[in-house]
Amino acid sequence: MARIAYFVLFILLINPLFINAQSKRDNLYMYGREAFAKIEGGTITFISDTVAYKKFLTDNLVEVAVNFDKIEVRKQFTLNTKKEFYYILATNKANNITVAKWLNKKGNTLYINNKFKMSKDLFEQTYLTCTGNDDCTPQVWEDEEGRQWVCSEKIACSAPGDDKNTCVKTTTVFGP
Repeated sequence: MARIAYFVLFILLINPLFINAQSKRDNLYMYGREAFAKIEGGTITFISDTVAYKKFLTDNLVEVAVNFDKIEVRKQFTLNTKKEFYYILATNKANNITVAKWLNKKGNTLYINNKFKMSKDLFEQTYLTCTGNDDCTPQVWEDEEGRQWVCSEKIACSAPGDDKNTCVKTTTVFGP
């Protein structure tokens, strides 16, 4: 009988710790989305480990080992619909590499969508890599078909071997 009483007492004392841990975790995740940054008074503050994020990018997205010089959150507007959006931008100036990842805004928190669903629209799960100089920066095009990443304000294709194309676009999606 004493064992049962101790067990019940133990559960009552430990249970609040589990509830507290769960509520802290819920502050970081929203429906499979990881909180990455907060907007406070017009300033964007990271709440995620940016060193670990840069290592993830280096280990998984680029063919050559690079160290990203800078990681930042940018606010921009879609090319044709002029809708405001936020994204993570990691840059390596020496190799002219930029990697972009869409961020969802809920209140003043910016989230990475890590939840993978088998659907035709995997835009939020996509990592965009732009390699090149000149006009080779992440942009988003949006129309009735959806959103897509592009690496220039100029929406055009170039023929294979066309040496005018100084920007190469690569998109990556990681599945479960």
